[in-house]
Formats: sequence, structure tokens, C-alpha cells
Amino acid sequence: MKKVKVFLGIKDNAFSEKLKKLSGNVEILENTKGAELLFLDRIPPNCFYGVRTKGVIVASKYSRRKEFLAARSGAKAFLTKDMTKTNLLKAIKVISNGEIWMTRIAIAGIFEEYVKMITPVRKGAS
Repeated sequence: MKKVKVFLGIKDNAFSEKLKKLSGNVEILENTKGAELLFLDRIPPNCFYGVRTKGVIVASKYSRRKEFLAARSGAKAFLTKDMTKTNLLKAIKVISNGEIWMTRIAIAGIFEEYVKMITPVRKGAS
């Protein structure tokens, strides 16, 4: 695995240290320029649309609602700060390869929302 360039926009020392321990696989950048993954603890105002960097939302604890909002915003992953170093490395590999790291429930919710959006409403249907 090549080193993945990440920007850490999270003020959490424990999570930062966990990422630093992956230094053989991860390069932590000082700014977003050149970053492949963008770790944030909140959804940015314009979401992740039109951003070349893959957005990753990192939460203090799991919340189905927060994960759904992250998926809806265009984030490629929803992680918790307490995840193991092994799972963090797996997630980074998956995301950097263009895949998504979220529960099936969140992904199903996005598909349901999309289907409702594109399905025409029939007159007289209840």
C-alpha cells in the first residue's frame, strides 16, 4: 500500500496519535493541499460536493443519524474515534481505493431517499 496523504481537521489527541502510529501507511499533511483523505469531526457547510478529497467524518461515538447525515453530505466514511488501529488502517485502505466505509443501514437510507426523489408520484395513489 502506498502512503495515503491525509489532512486531520480534528482536535483530538488520542485519534491523532492513532493516525501517527500508522506512519508507514499514512502521511499527515499540515493543510488540505494534496490530501487524499480529509478527516473532519463535522460536516462542512458545502458538504463534500465538488471536493476532490475524499471526506471522512469522525465522531466521538456512533449515531445512526450522524452517519446518515455524513453519507448524505457526500462523505466516503463515518468512523468513530475509538475504533481500533487495525480497523482504522482497513478503513483508510478501503476509502483510498474509492470504496465507502459505512454501515449498510446508512447506504440503504441514501438509496431509499434517492428512489423517492426520482419516482414520480401517481395521482390518486395513497
